[in-house]
Amino acid sequence: MKTVTSEGKHRIQWTAQNHLDDLDFADDLALLSDTHKQMQMKTTSVTETSASILNIHWPDTIRNSLLWETTNELSAEDEIRKRRWKWIGYTLRKLPNCITRKALTWDPEGKRKRGRPKDTLRQKIKADMKKMNNNWKELERIAQHRVE
Repeated sequence: MKTVTSEGKHRIQWTAQNHLDDLDFADDLALLSDTHKQMQMKTTSVTETSASILNIHWPDTIRNSLLWETTNELSAEDEIRKRRWKWIGYTLRKLPNCITRKALTWDPEGKRKRGRPKDTLRQKIKADMKKMNNNWKELERIAQHRVE
């Protein structure tokens, strides 16, 4: 999708005066969303706009998966997951004493403050690793021996 909005009708409020008109990347959604509910609202807006571009209007409906397939796009969640793992691979290829690599495995103590997401990046990574049946050592080996 080159442009998500048409004629400025579908916009996301950024500040009191500014609106976000164009959502080209899923990471824009992630950066602007503090909660899962906000992420879902923005994803729904993108889906509705994509459907209107394809001239699909209510009551005609299609599944989101078919919409993503038709537009050759990944869902926002899949795009975020893909980019997260690309960044993790990049970080794991850095030197072991690099601060970003240390931060990747750092596990802060205590509870998270009110309003913060319940899952930390580390917890999300662990859940994804469990689904893939991998551990940190295996991921480091894969990252070092990647095929370009």
